[in-house]
Formats: sequence, structure tokens, C-alpha cells
Amino acid sequence: EDWKVYQQDKASYFMVQETNWAEYVKKLKNPHYTIFFAAKDNLGGGSHPELTELLHELGLTSDLKEKAHWGYMAIIDGDTLLYEQLSEDALDYECDINGNHVKLVSESYTQGNRASIQINYKEYFVNRRGIGIVVYDKILGDVVDCVTFDFHGGGTPYRS
Repeated sequence: EDWKVYQQDKASYFMVQETNWAEYVKKLKNPHYTIFFAAKDNLGGGSHPELTELLHELGLTSDLKEKAHWGYMAIIDGDTLLYEQLSEDALDYECDINGNHVKLVSESYTQGNRASIQINYKEYFVNRRGIGIVVYDKILGDVVDCVTFDFHGGGTPYRS
């Protein structure tokens, strides 16, 4: 058990140090992670078409290439896609995962330009333009990273 905890702690340390969005997405492929996505303002698929392919490798299915200002949210638990939605309309989703209450919000640029990722009623979304990602580690039992990548700004990462 201690070895598992050490390995997960080490993996999350290197993930948090990553500033290149493509390399970051590759580090998300971990069966012990539950990953939450919510978008605000710009999905970046038009300026970064390779983003959709990298996200598909994680198990997501939406094509973000022509949906720059749409709302988007998704949840991946380990290797399983639990939820994914892409829409011009405001999106709101609540569920319980791994004993945690989760609420996701993504409102497109024209519908309010807002996003939120809450776990147990605590806000984790880094309030910047782009795709917000919150990573929950099931072995460590905690959120290990919160980042928003601004793809309109070249993929710049912002952390809380």
C-alpha cells in the first residue's frame, strides 16, 4: 500500500510540474485518476486540432475542432468515460462518484461564459478562459491538480 501511495504521489508531482498541454494530457492516462473537464469561452480545437486526438486517446469522443465557443464538460473515471457533453446551450450536471458529490457547469461564450467544477461543494475550476481540468486521485483520496489551459493564448496553463 505504501508503494502505491508513493507511486501516485510521484506521478501527481510530475503532472503538476508539466506546462506543455500535450504532455500534460498524456500524463492523465492513469487508472487511479478521476478526471473532470469543463470549458469556458474557448475550447481551442480550431487552433489546436491535435487536441481532439489526444483527448480521444484518453477516451473522450467529442470533436472540438469546429466548436470554439461551445460549452463542454466530461468525466473520466480510470479508463471509463462516465459523462461527456458538448453544446451551444448552457450545461449543468451533478452526480456522485467515488463517494464525492460532483457538479459541473459549462456555459458557452453566448450563454454566460462561465464554468465550474465542484467536488463536495468546493470550487476547483481555475477561472480562466479555456479547458479546465481537475484531477482526483482515488488512491490518495484527494484532488491532485487543478489547471486551465488557455488554447486561445497558445495553450498557457493556469493553476490555482
